[in-house]
Amino acid sequence: MAEQETTYNADAAAENGKGPAPEINLGDFSVMVAIIDTVSKRGGFEGQELQDVGTLRTRLVNFINYHQPQDDAGNPIDGPEVSASESEPETLNIDEAEELVYYE
Repeated sequence: MAEQETTYNADAAAENGKGPAPEINLGDFSVMVAIIDTVSKRGGFEGQELQDVGTLRTRLVNFINYHQPQDDAGNPIDGPEVSASESEPETLNIDEAEELVYYE
């Protein structure tokens, strides 16, 4: 998937009769990250999609962390909590792997 840079100009949109720009906030981005995490845990992405999904997730987390308000010590203030990595990857021993069922 090719990365495409798009810049939205709210003033130009208002002048063209589109009205005010839709609002989006850090909480919305946090929900996107949570959706990506949930769908990936459920096996909802195919192998060739994982790199693009992972890249998007990383960009969302970096955006949230950059724009999230911080106190004087640099700690986040009242914002969505998003980590760069949801958790440590699970390890599976070979005996458990043999019991897995594969669907096509």
